[in-house]
Amino acid sequence: SVNEHTAGLWVYEGAVTFFNPQGKVRLMPGQGAQAEVNQKPTMQITLSPSDAVSWALYYPPLFSDAWLTGANQMILQRAAQAFHHGRSDEALFMLDAIPTAQQSIEFLKLRAAMLLSVGRVQLALHAIHQVLTQQPNDAEALALQAIIALSQNNKDQAYRLAQQAVTLNPTAAIAYTALSYVEQSRFNLVPALKAAQQASQNAQGDAMVWARQSELELCLGLLSESAHSAQQALTLDAGLARTQTVMGFSYLLRTDLTAAKQSFNEAIHLDSASPLARLGLGLTKIRTGDVAEGRKDLEIAAILDPQNSLLRSYLGKAYYEEKRNALAQEQFSLAKQLDPNDPTPYFYDAIAKQTSNRTIAALHDIEQAKSLNANRAVYRSQLMLDKDLAARSAAQGRIYHDLGFQRLSLLEGWQSIATDPANYSAHRLLADSYASQPRHEIARVSELLQAQLLQPLNMTPIQPQLAQSNILIIDGLGPSALAFNEYNPLFTRNRHAVQSSAIYGSNNTFGDDAVYSGLWNQLSYSLGQYHYETDGFRANNSVNQNIYNAFVQANISDSLNLQFEYRYETRDNGDLSIPFFPENFSSFYQEHTDITSYRLGGRYAFNTASSLLGS
Repeated sequence: SVNEHTAGLWVYEGAVTFFNPQGKVRLMPGQGAQAEVNQKPTMQITLSPSDAVSWALYYPPLFSDAWLTGANQMILQRAAQAFHHGRSDEALFMLDAIPTAQQSIEFLKLRAAMLLSVGRVQLALHAIHQVLTQQPNDAEALALQAIIALSQNNKDQAYRLAQQAVTLNPTAAIAYTALSYVEQSRFNLVPALKAAQQASQNAQGDAMVWARQSELELCLGLLSESAHSAQQALTLDAGLARTQTVMGFSYLLRTDLTAAKQSFNEAIHLDSASPLARLGLGLTKIRTGDVAEGRKDLEIAAILDPQNSLLRSYLGKAYYEEKRNALAQEQFSLAKQLDPNDPTPYFYDAIAKQTSNRTIAALHDIEQAKSLNANRAVYRSQLMLDKDLAARSAAQGRIYHDLGFQRLSLLEGWQSIATDPANYSAHRLLADSYASQPRHEIARVSELLQAQLLQPLNMTPIQPQLAQSNILIIDGLGPSALAFNEYNPLFTRNRHAVQSSAIYGSNNTFGDDAVYSGLWNQLSYSLGQYHYETDGFRANNSVNQNIYNAFVQANISDSLNLQFEYRYETRDNGDLSIPFFPENFSSFYQEHTDITSYRLGGRYAFNTASSLLGS
């Protein structure tokens, strides 16, 4: 803040040197300073840090066409049009031209909503106070107060205000829209959608409420319903930034990346201060493989809405993708501070720590994430709009495997499948865990097949030996151990990857495996090779085994997913039996195995709760 007598600064994130010719101070996060004319800067204590950055917070849009009435209706309509197209300063200039004597209750609420959109909170609160002074039970003014409280992370106060608003005026669309934002912040997506649907019923000609309903339907995976709501919003007002943003996420969820990028760019053109549009554009760029440019957009989104825990989590994931672990840890820590009840940063932080061999710390974070999610293993992200399904593929069993907690790993998988039998990452967790258990070969292959049939497109490689039920190598020697997923990215994106491991030992023992995997828009594939040979520990105890596999998966439509797998195994071995008397073996026995298999499978989703699998 700057005026003709003083200059003040408060640091929310990072470090800043605040100086003038008289002196300087070094400010860290949470610290503030003030300098008067011809005086050196002095440190200050800020009692309410969120107030110091209230101008930088993002306030979800609330608007009502009912406000555009009265003697100045034409001016108000032109101001509203400018506001909807991102020209907030122009809209406020039009409103300021209206004399005080002609400023009605509706005018004050309209001005408060526009002031919030540009972060001028104190002026907005003053306008809201004027409304409540004249009408203490005005539901729309209380809804605006709820949005302010929510954006400043006062969720309990926001919930009380939103509930009070819908109770006072059940026909006010704005009250239900505010309630939908509050419920979403509390991770209650179904009640949030019900509130948004009620808002749409109360204001069927308002494009903003239809865009909000479409956004929540996307969150719940209701693709067809979301597309219908978004189309309704487009029909009512194609130039609405919120509508373009929701359409962008709809395209992104269907992997129409060109259309998604176009919609997000149009939304940013209409409203450059929208963090949701920046988030969508960043995720789209990352999905196309441009991590650096996508991360820049996520940084802008976090600047536009610095109090948003989920934005911080996603920015941390972007830094993790770039192997900038220090910055990733900083963002995860901020996300945990901003919303201690959000399991998302704990889950992603656990994966980041696990890949940097901080296994104990990773276990603590995964348990914290689990405790925050009703004691259910966290395999899913909070935000479903970006189709960030790679996080589910990060094998959590590796954490327990590294610590030697194989039984705990199995228990987590069993509990998760009991809760959600269609959770593909739980089946993959069991497949990975069974790989280290003796005499679990058939169970391992069965779980892997279920995981493959249920999985979306992803980059998690399919090790050739994982799909075979007869691997002639003991666990721990090398290629059959869980060596993959060591640095698998948490973001699904267009790219190619090669991963391999090998062993060498006495008695001419040698083994290796290699997997080449790739993802491109609607298609993913994996090509793998496994080899193991040894002379054994006695005569005629040799083994020479090779396995090759190819796996291709394609999204034919939003509902239909098809996959094809080819496997070939050849094995030559002598007498591998271990009799009671060591000398009682065959010196001449030889076995040759040659197996070729083809598999065609698929999944058709009737809705979010019902799917048909075939293989």
